[in-house]
Amino acid sequence: MHARFRAIATTLVLSLSSVAAAAPAARGFIELSGGIAQPIADEDYTDLIDTSFKLALRGGAWLTGDRATRLGFEIGADYTFGNFDGPNVDARRLRLLGGFRGLAAIGAGIGLVFRAVAGIDYASYDADVSIFSIDGSDVGFGVEVGGGLIFNVARTVYVGAQVAVPIGFHSAEDEGIDFTSVDLDVLFSLGLGF
Repeated sequence: MHARFRAIATTLVLSLSSVAAAAPAARGFIELSGGIAQPIADEDYTDLIDTSFKLALRGGAWLTGDRATRLGFEIGADYTFGNFDGPNVDARRLRLLGGFRGLAAIGAGIGLVFRAVAGIDYASYDADVSIFSIDGSDVGFGVEVGGGLIFNVARTVYVGAQVAVPIGFHSAEDEGIDFTSVDLDVLFSLGLGF
């Protein structure tokens, strides 16, 4: 068992080392996005949360490819201001994600972006009920796939529009957060390549 664990840990360290060694030579990006998150599934989730505002900050590096087609990694954080379906409730969601990002040029200054990421999905709420205050939180697992278009507006600056489907798996029944959340995000981005 210990030998197997050491082999997995060694493989992981060597993989991360090779990515870190490649990153300085790669072209990087940083991106700020904002838009809406529309709950689309599971019924327990859609009954609680309405369309909400979302902010995201992402960055990463292109590891392979040329100017026309690239593949790289991204890490990011996003925050959703949960619009709870009811009075006196403050809900929120923080996600820390990492994964892969692809870019394909489809015209002069226009690119098609694809993302597939996974990580931590932290959901929480505070509520005032009569004279009592209650709260709850859960750290779940999150995955997200998405894509969209980016348009170069200057040599290193781009704007874009993306659609994504984030999914959060939560099972804290005692905290009142026991659902699989599925949203449809529509986000507009401002990015910088370096």
